[in-house]
Amino acid sequence: MKDIKEMCPGSSFKALNDGALLLDVREKDEFEQLRFDVPDMLHIPYSEFDERYSEVPSDRPVIVACSVGDRSQRTAYFLLNNGYNEVANLRGGLAKWLHKQYPVTGDKYAPISAPECCCSSSSQDSSETEDACCGGKKAKSENVSSSC
Repeated sequence: MKDIKEMCPGSSFKALNDGALLLDVREKDEFEQLRFDVPDMLHIPYSEFDERYSEVPSDRPVIVACSVGDRSQRTAYFLLNNGYNEVANLRGGLAKWLHKQYPVTGDKYAPISAPECCCSSSSQDSSETEDACCGGKKAKSENVSSSC
């Protein structure tokens, strides 16, 4: 399996301003509530991605993003395994992007849902992760590590 390039918000912001495409795979309700404010973005919900991935251009760098980085990481692997070469994952997702105060549009004070965090590792400890998504509560950007 190929390794996925992980990018922090700062590196991603620079790459997006230099012509990369942001692929947001959050679901429609998440996307409508709060969006990345970047020069070029494509929104394809994770639940529709298998049917719609051919909409993603293969001739330019793509940075995949979701709420906290798990769905986007799976999507980035999918793209790499289907012939895309310049693919990266936005580490920490929208939560970390927001925490680092990069531009967004919408309600930046609304909690960021993280439905994918029960399925894989996270920067949160297991009790926080369980409370944040398995228990039906929302994960907030304050719960995301700020190491980048």
